[in-house]
Amino acid sequence: TNVSQLEPALLRGAAWVTLWDQLLAGYLAPSVFTDSLLNALPIEQNELIVDRLLGYLGGVYWNYGGAEERRNLAPQIEVLLWSQVNSNRSRSVRSAFYASYRKLALSEEATARLERLWLEEESVEGLPLSEPDQIALASGLALRGLSNAEDILDQQRQRIQNPDRLARFDFVRPALSSNLAIRKAFFHFLAQAENRNREAWVLNGLQYLHHPLRAADSIEFIQPALKLLTEIQATGDIFFPGRWLDVNLGGHNSIDAADIVTEFLNNSESLSPRLRLKVQQSADKLFRSASLIYGWAPNRAR
Repeated sequence: TNVSQLEPALLRGAAWVTLWDQLLAGYLAPSVFTDSLLNALPIEQNELIVDRLLGYLGGVYWNYGGAEERRNLAPQIEVLLWSQVNSNRSRSVRSAFYASYRKLALSEEATARLERLWLEEESVEGLPLSEPDQIALASGLALRGLSNAEDILDQQRQRIQNPDRLARFDFVRPALSSNLAIRKAFFHFLAQAENRNREAWVLNGLQYLHHPLRAADSIEFIQPALKLLTEIQATGDIFFPGRWLDVNLGGHNSIDAADIVTEFLNNSESLSPRLRLKVQQSADKLFRSASLIYGWAPNRAR
């Protein structure tokens, strides 16, 4: 309740980190933490703390609540973020709020605003959208299930001037499709080692595939992604297995998803200790969120 009154800023920042840890440990309800964030963000003046609080807001919004809770929270969060975008704060702080608004906006009204921003029918003074911003905005609109999503993606493709960004956009676009069959084909495409050469592109596509808004559909990809782990280690960069796990598990918080990972760990005795630890590390957020939201209790993985 009083965290925003703490001085100096270092103490206040440490308090927020401690509160976040209490949420992860199950001692502080996500709803209480979110209320504290929404009270603090309009008055916090330290830019580093603002950035951290916005990161926490995105984390609790997408990972530590269910779909219905997100829908209920969205209007309040959108109003707060948009008010700060149009405030007299510094450009860097307004930009941080603007980026969060584009990532978190979910209501029909806010989604319509995102589309107007992408169409350049509306803009924010002093904060023009870069080409990567426009690509992210078009991709976010597709994830939100707009009926004209394919038209938006077609138009966005015509806008892209940078050839590397265009190639990346074409690579990941199937992951944005509203057609589940196309998204399935994209995952099976990635199962072939020769199609994973551009690892950053692969991770980008998987982030879209497993976005929380698509989690109900993408849960079927978790088990095959885990089964590919040993091959991923053999064919990819040293850091790729951990990143592969992060994006394949990061958008999920359901009991079913947590059970899939637990079953994999329990039934994969030949998995190397190093890879087992990577799975446990990447699944930590999934396990914690499934426990906090739904009361999931695992059968302890060996």
